[in-house]
Amino acid sequence: MDSFSNYLHKNRNELENKFYSQLDHDKKKIFLIGSSHVGRLNQTDIQEYLHNNNVDYKVYNLAFGAEIPWDRLSYVDSIINAKPDLVVYGVGYRDFMDTALQFDSTIPQINLPNPSQDFKYGINSLGNFLHYDFDKFRSPQLVFRYLIRDHFDLNIEQDTSIYEKTKPFYPYDQREIIILNDTQLQKLAESWNFKVNSMPSYDKNQNAYALSQIVEKLKNNNIKVIIFSTPHSKYYTDKLPLKFIKEFDGILQRFSQDGVHVYLLRDKYIDLPIWSDTHHIAVNPKALIYSTDIAKIILNETNP
Repeated sequence: MDSFSNYLHKNRNELENKFYSQLDHDKKKIFLIGSSHVGRLNQTDIQEYLHNNNVDYKVYNLAFGAEIPWDRLSYVDSIINAKPDLVVYGVGYRDFMDTALQFDSTIPQINLPNPSQDFKYGINSLGNFLHYDFDKFRSPQLVFRYLIRDHFDLNIEQDTSIYEKTKPFYPYDQREIIILNDTQLQKLAESWNFKVNSMPSYDKNQNAYALSQIVEKLKNNNIKVIIFSTPHSKYYTDKLPLKFIKEFDGILQRFSQDGVHVYLLRDKYIDLPIWSDTHHIAVNPKALIYSTDIAKIILNETNP
């Protein structure tokens, strides 16, 4: 994990430098920013929707798995130098949470060892302590390939075929196509529970501060930015303490009061059969409503 984390940091810088060096800075463009929740947006369909409505922009999905605003703040200057016409930033509950400890609530409390449960608990605890999000390990093949290359100093060219030119930082994964039924989602949700975590209020929240800095820097460089709350299924939202939801709403309200257009999508799709897990919409033609709604928001924001 530690070795791959070092690779992730190095690889992100390489990917960022490569992407921006090949970008046409003078072309009209829109950037979609956020974590894996934003990574599930189909930027090609969004661009096509805009084109069909006589609005021509190149749309790039710059989502990065497990990213939080504090991470993105380090790369905001690259965004500014690229001169996008609009930045669409998606945030979810985890973007403003302190580290969350999760456990399987369905396993009876017994004294006998439970290897599966203990392993899951240990991995999550370690992830929280080291500030890891296992969404970064979505592609086992990618992890293995680069660990081998870096440790044995093999001169192997990076295979970027799993990345798209307009989605350069979020690799495609076939598992994202699968739509779970309601029973599967419910069973998945029963395996997780928020136990030890918190969501500080706006004035005490490091990631709210980071997001405000990003917004301010973009606006100071005449780059329009809007924020939307990313979707979550009812099974995820039902696990959240009410105080978290209120703090999240309060954070977004502060941005709205500061003149940022904020769109709320978090509960819009809770009853629709479009989920690949409890907080990710599937990358599936049957789930295009998410991308279409973002396209409609962009169309509204770009019309004179």
